[in-house]
Amino acid sequence: MKNHVIQIESLSKKYRLGIISTGTLVRDIASMYSRYFGKEDPNSVIMDFNGTKQLSNREVWALKDINLNVQQGEILGIIGKNGAGKSTLLKILSRITSPTKGIAKIRGRLASLLEVGTGFHPELTGIENIFLNGAILGMSREEIRNKLDKIIDFSEIEEYINTPVKRYSSGMKVRLAFSVAAYLEPEILLIDEVLAVGDASFQDKCLNKMNSISKTGRTILFVSHQLNWVNELCTRCISIENGEISNDGDPKIVIENYLKMDHHKYTKGTLSLSGAQNEYNTGSLKISKIELIGENGKPKNEFYFEEYITVKLLIDVKSRLRNCNISVMIGDLRGKIILFSHSGSIGSFKGKITKGKHESLTRLKSNMLPGVFSLYIGVGLESGQSLEWLERIFDFKILKIGRNPDSNYHFDTVHGYVNDNSIWEIKKAN
Repeated sequence: MKNHVIQIESLSKKYRLGIISTGTLVRDIASMYSRYFGKEDPNSVIMDFNGTKQLSNREVWALKDINLNVQQGEILGIIGKNGAGKSTLLKILSRITSPTKGIAKIRGRLASLLEVGTGFHPELTGIENIFLNGAILGMSREEIRNKLDKIIDFSEIEEYINTPVKRYSSGMKVRLAFSVAAYLEPEILLIDEVLAVGDASFQDKCLNKMNSISKTGRTILFVSHQLNWVNELCTRCISIENGEISNDGDPKIVIENYLKMDHHKYTKGTLSLSGAQNEYNTGSLKISKIELIGENGKPKNEFYFEEYITVKLLIDVKSRLRNCNISVMIGDLRGKIILFSHSGSIGSFKGKITKGKHESLTRLKSNMLPGVFSLYIGVGLESGQSLEWLERIFDFKILKIGRNPDSNYHFDTVHGYVNDNSIWEIKKAN
């Protein structure tokens, strides 16, 4: 069709896991020697955190034969678990990486928000980066100047607009990046999960802005694990699984089918992890084990209503961390966070974690109403830098049975997520 702004045909992307250049002449020669004689390359082995050999020169297809057409004015939601290929697809469309096979045709000016700070020169100020990004999009200096006040106002960082971007927090970078992308009017806008960094009020502003952008005929590709956002905002949705499009169509239907898939592996409340779990891991630490422990002191994945749940994390810290916070979150199966707790709220915790193995214990009261919920774990610095982010890493169930066997709950008539613990007072009026 004539109004297609993105046409993707048989698109595939292959990555080779292993070391291409070892960094030293001696190791390079050893690699050449081993390959010549048909032996295992000692320098092309990926090790896990325990020093165990995991992979050797393994080829992984991040995308496999993707065919996709996107029409002008569409808001296309892209969902899928970590490692499914969502970010790879947007990186190819942004020309950050090239496909192994296939073609992608793009008609129109394209701007992308893929990672915090992407497209910004760290040494330049915020206002200088606005002009730089506008120039990249082919806009004149006068065109950019006419939109400058709106960009700064929307970003809410006017006080820091003449400060080098390298001194910005991750939240400030996201604010500026989205404002630039929204007001410099690219015809196609690619967004990959970066809005999760901002605060709730700014997220709402961004979602409203994206909705208004789409009404002007511009196209948006939106990658997010916040399924409620995708459902509310997008006109169409695709799910990607193992590098392939598994579903395409109405967002509500695609999301429902996605939620039916089994994404999680756990056994009786214990989950052991090996290696970095996602692209957010910086290598500064590793969460090696997660346990959900009930009041009986044993790991489990089903809890009584109002039972206390202890979230136990085993963390291997590679070097001393300052101003570090650990967050434990619970969300519904659509990706909406309904409970948030972080270590910074502990008065005695100063945010310093020394090198070595640590155990984190978080005790939560299961005030959620009966249903299935997901556990999210985040570790980051006060500056906004994320060290680890594990989303929907663990599913667990709240039963229709209370802690007290004599309790008589009527859950079938109750709807919602959280059982409120508000203090009520009813007294006779004067």
